[in-house]
Amino acid sequence: MRFELLGSPLLRRNGAVIEVPQALQRNLLAVMLLNANQALTAHHLISLVWGDDTAPNGTGSLRTLIWSLRGLLAPEERVKREAHGYLLEVQPGELDLDEFRFLAAIGTQALDNGDHDKAVATLTKALRLWVEPPLSDVPRRPAMMATVHKLIEEQRSAREALFVARLALGQHRDLLADLEADTATYPQSERSWEHLMLALYRCGRRAESLEAYQHARAYLADNHGIDPGPVLQALQRQILADDDALTAGDPSHAW
Repeated sequence: MRFELLGSPLLRRNGAVIEVPQALQRNLLAVMLLNANQALTAHHLISLVWGDDTAPNGTGSLRTLIWSLRGLLAPEERVKREAHGYLLEVQPGELDLDEFRFLAAIGTQALDNGDHDKAVATLTKALRLWVEPPLSDVPRRPAMMATVHKLIEEQRSAREALFVARLALGQHRDLLADLEADTATYPQSERSWEHLMLALYRCGRRAESLEAYQHARAYLADNHGIDPGPVLQALQRQILADDDALTAGDPSHAW
């Protein structure tokens, strides 16, 4: 069995997709996968699946929904009734989110150890598990939105670590398009601007690198009322001084 959350919640058996046709079924599946192998009380499940404003009276609707999820998973008995509620049993390696987190941790550790080739290979594999925004096709209730934002931040952390590793390997030319897209999507991220400035500088585009700094400064001032942080300012000074430490041959300064 394969469970997927890094996109629309999906079930697969032997590679074949098992359709989860109803929104409430997808919501229940997402909630139980996010709490895999942990028992959730009926009250907690109802609150998360329906939301406080639309929660049904009693537990009859939940029992019906649990029954329908069991039917989708049959003949495997994965939904367990425990003394304190219900849990969805997930085996190691079956959930894409667990696999992503495992690979991202290995890749980040490799980066910390200076093994940039391993970091690139592992982080690339981790990020390929993402099909689209996580938990898409699931009702956007407040509790679920908070989870979605947290997952997207995990993805961004892995992407930033991958950028650092690739810059350390001198892949700045290949990275430019991705970094430009990253700053367009997340203009509030100073880390994204640092990566773009460094890549542009290493491509011999010093003026454009300094122009990127001005774009970052203007955005931060206009939208947040702040100046760039000390790291971004230090990078600008290094670029102005043509600091040799910014060359691709010095991966310790790959930002």
